Amino acid sequence: MNSLRSTACWIALGCALSFAVPAQARDTYDCAAIGYTPESSWDLTETQGEQLYTDLDSAFPDHSNFMIRSCGVIESGKRLIVVGALHIVGDEASCDDEKNFGVLYDPETRKFSDVMPRQKLCANGMRIKRPQQ
Repeated sequence: MNSLRSTACWIALGCALSFAVPAQARDTYDCAAIGYTPESSWDLTETQGEQLYTDLDSAFPDHSNFMIRSCGVIESGKRLIVVGALHIVGDEASCDDEKNFGVLYDPETRKFSDVMPRQKLCANGMRIKRPQQ
């Protein structure tokens, strides 16, 4: 009986592992997430960062009420920018504010996709001081 149970466990584990897929950019929008490993990452150039903020102004006019964190990832061979937007209230942004959102940005097409509202963008309950301007 133990042998049968053990065999069933190994079969179940094998099936689970065969369907496992690597983390993708849309799995998390927190560029500082511990243990988050996209296929690979890349650093945005100053020009790409400026372009991102210009396009954010057009697509999300109230983004100044958010702390924006971004990082370059490669997903399915394509360079994308992961944008995490933490809603700022007073002098702090809350990681689990219901107004938080994440979005993917393609610097080639200058288009946003996969907008995910109300994301927990960092450790639950954590508060981050507003950056000095």
